[in-house]
Amino acid sequence: MIEMEPISQRNTFYFFRGRVAFYALLRALRIQPGDEVLIPGYTCIAVPTPILGMRARPVYVDIDPSTYNINSVELERRITSRSKVIVAQHTFGIPCDMSAIMAIAQRYGLVVIEDTCHVWGSKYEGRDLGSFGAAAFYSYDPGKPFIIGMGGAATVNSESLLSRVLTLYPTFRKPAAMETAKLHIQYIAHRMTRHPRLFWSVRDLYRFLSRNGVAIATWTSDTLEGTLGPDYDKALASSLRNRLSAMMLKGNDVISRHKRLAAQYERGLRSLGMAVLDINSDWDPVLICYPVQVTNKTCLLHEARGARIELGDSFSSPVHPLPEAQWPAVEYQKGSCPIAEAVARQVITLPCHAGVTTKEVDRTLRFLSQMKERGLLRQGGFERADMSNSALADQGLGC
Repeated sequence: MIEMEPISQRNTFYFFRGRVAFYALLRALRIQPGDEVLIPGYTCIAVPTPILGMRARPVYVDIDPSTYNINSVELERRITSRSKVIVAQHTFGIPCDMSAIMAIAQRYGLVVIEDTCHVWGSKYEGRDLGSFGAAAFYSYDPGKPFIIGMGGAATVNSESLLSRVLTLYPTFRKPAAMETAKLHIQYIAHRMTRHPRLFWSVRDLYRFLSRNGVAIATWTSDTLEGTLGPDYDKALASSLRNRLSAMMLKGNDVISRHKRLAAQYERGLRSLGMAVLDINSDWDPVLICYPVQVTNKTCLLHEARGARIELGDSFSSPVHPLPEAQWPAVEYQKGSCPIAEAVARQVITLPCHAGVTTKEVDRTLRFLSQMKERGLLRQGGFERADMSNSALADQGLGC
């Protein structure tokens, strides 16, 4: 068993993507076919993919709709004799209840891996996220606190796990020069087009280029085939690692910006009579975006596109970005996480990335005010989570 006490200095290993870092940790933990890995039923497809590729089983756990994170009560109910790992995903940079999760892990002899792909600077009871579990993994893809093109990392807090990762890490190869060049081009393109007014056009173009093999896609067809694609044996190119190191020198600026923009959104939402995040005062989140629950998400996204306002739709499903018809491919069973499913139908996100200025936040808030005046901004929330799918779908037709 992996001991849960963290070592004094975390050790970091760099990989081609965040999901590859997660895969490396699962390999180091010697996860076997049939083993169960508990993950939130409100996540990105990148989380179950390496689990399935190892012929293990993702077990989806419903969430607390106020934090978008795994519900510790539901977590304990899902544990079986095959359970091996708990993935504590800090969604949007909001901390999981790590005291509860670590207590459960200790009670059942499970390993905790923190999904810190949305995290930079967030703390739980004064302690950095990523320092609680045996390990953590990070992503540097678009939409993350640091964007370098694409990339990922794993940090290890366990002495015994560290020795296994040190043995495993040299087996990961350098990516091809052409792949690295594409990622540099994608990074430059991102820097040039990250203004919120360009959001919808850039997203459409990126998806077109990804489908046609011009850009490196965030996910590919092998994701739905239960196999490990060609990226799962790759480390991070040294040039991308150097870019990441340079960015992290300005990490405090990133934290300040995200906190400032989130506070501005919160003031604006309060003035519109909208509910805001209600997070434990002992937790200190640094949000990558500001989530808002509404009952007519599809309508608002349509209006935002027309007004050139950046509104995100993550997570669009319990396993983003998969539509319901593809849930079985990642072993997600409809109805298994009803709160997560309802929240996914309601959440829009307000951006906090480097392209967002205070003027753009004001512009977004004016848009939301206009939507409210037209009766198109409708507060969602937990009290609606137990409604039927058809009732929620009907509410989404309010344009």
